[in-house]
Amino acid sequence: MKILVLCESYSSLGDVYRMAWAHTRNKQYFDSGHQVDVLNFNAVKSYIYDSIQVLVEKDAVKNIDKYDIIVSHAPNLRHHLPFLFRFRNKKTAFFFHGHEVLYEVKDYPEPYPYMTKSFGYRVLKNIYDYIKIKSLKFLIHGYKKNSSHLVFVSEWMKRQYEKNLGVSLTKNQYSVIHNPVWNDFINRDFKVAVGPDRRKKIVTLRKLDDSKYSVDLVVRLARSNPSVDFFIYGRGRYFEYHDKPSNVIVKQELIAQAELTDFFNQFDVALLPTRYDAQGVLACEVASFGMPLVTSDIEVAREMLEGFDNVGFIDNEDPESFSLNHFFESIKPSGKKLVKFSPEVTVGEELRVFGEFVTK
Repeated sequence: MKILVLCESYSSLGDVYRMAWAHTRNKQYFDSGHQVDVLNFNAVKSYIYDSIQVLVEKDAVKNIDKYDIIVSHAPNLRHHLPFLFRFRNKKTAFFFHGHEVLYEVKDYPEPYPYMTKSFGYRVLKNIYDYIKIKSLKFLIHGYKKNSSHLVFVSEWMKRQYEKNLGVSLTKNQYSVIHNPVWNDFINRDFKVAVGPDRRKKIVTLRKLDDSKYSVDLVVRLARSNPSVDFFIYGRGRYFEYHDKPSNVIVKQELIAQAELTDFFNQFDVALLPTRYDAQGVLACEVASFGMPLVTSDIEVAREMLEGFDNVGFIDNEDPESFSLNHFFESIKPSGKKLVKFSPEVTVGEELRVFGEFVTK
């Protein structure tokens, strides 16, 4: 197949982590024998990155007829939809990762008070999201029969799409295919690198100011477990507005993806609470790695982490009720490596779906 992938931005030699999850997919397509070009809407000139041809829009348009399928990741109102409307007779697979079909004001959790936006901002954002979602509905459901296929990262994401667009999808219109995890989490095994005779160490990687990532729940669990050390890595101002328990250590740092497996091996448990997620890729990576994981007992987390025996779930309304001592005693590093999120499995399914779609 000849595949054109639409991305708002993309990896380059100067920024190898930019949309690295998209590049992981594209390399898998390429290594499987398919021609893959990327339209990077933010590129100022075309370039080649790691064997993948990355194009500016005018170069992609010049060769549009050669492609068997267009793949649009997180289609947005600014770039994707106008481009796709011009070529709406081309077979197109739409990938939905979250925000593109969600209302920021209505769907996401209430922000922390210090992050609350003005009334005017919220009104304008609601109007923008309404236009975004209605435009997406007009484009996708105005396609001629068998010209579009929808891919969701979870069943939960598919239900949000149906709710917000006011549609009911039939099985032949969509597929549920999870985002792949970074290869290291499949190829390597979790092993705590420090001795057992010490205080337990729990690690959290989160954006501190985003309430959906629930740093407040980490703090509550830390207060109820003073004999455990909680390390929080991430940037933000949360602790300028809230007290920090003495057993919480905050590092205003981001950890590069390629370093994550070595990084996690310094800790006993990953604590990754969430109030809202389309998949929760980091939690899927930790679980696939075999590291003990504590996350929130919400619908999408249960869907994603079914089958893993190294996961515990906290009640977001009452995190103190979760017994860390019991978890330490009963949950050990998983000896069972589940590969449901491996690139070979997930991207292999994408290529199978593409192949069936383009021959319809």
